[in-house]
Amino acid sequence: MRNRIIIISGVLVITVAIYFGLNRSDRDQVELSEKNDEVVIKEVEGERKWLDNILEPVDLESDIEDSLLNAMSLKNYDNLLYIGDYGDMKIKRFLPDGTYINEIGIGQGRGPGEFSQFMDYYVSGDTIYILDLRNIMLNIFQISENHFMNSFVVESTPMRITGVKDALVVSSLGGEGLFEVYDKSGEKLNQFGELKSNQASNPLSVQGHLASVDDASEFVYVPFYASYLFYFNLNGERTKLIRTFDQREFPASQQGGNGDTRTVSAPETDMIAQRISTFEGLLYILYLKTNDQENGMDAFVDVYQLENGHYIHSMALPEPARDIAIMDDIMYLIRDEDRRVIAHSMNI
Repeated sequence: MRNRIIIISGVLVITVAIYFGLNRSDRDQVELSEKNDEVVIKEVEGERKWLDNILEPVDLESDIEDSLLNAMSLKNYDNLLYIGDYGDMKIKRFLPDGTYINEIGIGQGRGPGEFSQFMDYYVSGDTIYILDLRNIMLNIFQISENHFMNSFVVESTPMRITGVKDALVVSSLGGEGLFEVYDKSGEKLNQFGELKSNQASNPLSVQGHLASVDDASEFVYVPFYASYLFYFNLNGERTKLIRTFDQREFPASQQGGNGDTRTVSAPETDMIAQRISTFEGLLYILYLKTNDQENGMDAFVDVYQLENGHYIHSMALPEPARDIAIMDDIMYLIRDEDRRVIAHSMNI
């Protein structure tokens, strides 16, 4: 793997050329929006508390390897694993031990129930909501029967999705309002989310991950490149702002192009929040960071209380990972080297 970070949600083939670099320290930072002054920034104090030697490999059923072609994303809902497979553009369900249950989606394409490139998905009961980047659609399936129910167009290029109460929150690529709120029939209810000044000119630097907060009408946004946890409610009010370790500010996007063609590339950095997972009131953030070895990469997880952003501890991983999911005392990973799904017990 080259010494740079790739956001593992697929290569974005849109009107801007996007890549994610990882080989230098941040520069050309962009300031937080003045709207952040409305909420007091709470700093995480002290240093990381490392838990050593707590991960032990766990064997999974062979189904999880035999059923996957190119695992790209990993989520946990209702004590089941949902794995996005770019090999056939389907989402596949597994029991915690790796036993295959069923698949969701018809395959790659632009027809009803097909995906050109799904980016993220959210599960509510027996319904899954799946964002398709290239089709700029949100597709809705009944999970148990793999039945395509409906779809609707989202206004901006969709990147991430979560659910808050009876609404869907979608984060988009760029613009002054990063978050769009829809009801489950596709009616747009709200748009908000200015995280930094000149945000529309730096669309890639503000990208990140979404998670709903348990039993609350709010969600948390974890940026890829900046050391913050942003909390919002559905009215667009920023309820909390936590500054985390490493003190990274938003770096500027890279600009380029020839003639009439403009390219915007993601910032180069030596560290990125690769993925997140939530389980039983905890927020797990998977980080990748370059080290001093040639093409070297370290992976670790910071754990916070989901509701208030209180830091708990950190865990080093044995190797780089593309995604993470937590269920009970098991950590599931998509291994970067070969995209296999593996598991470790967490002896905490």
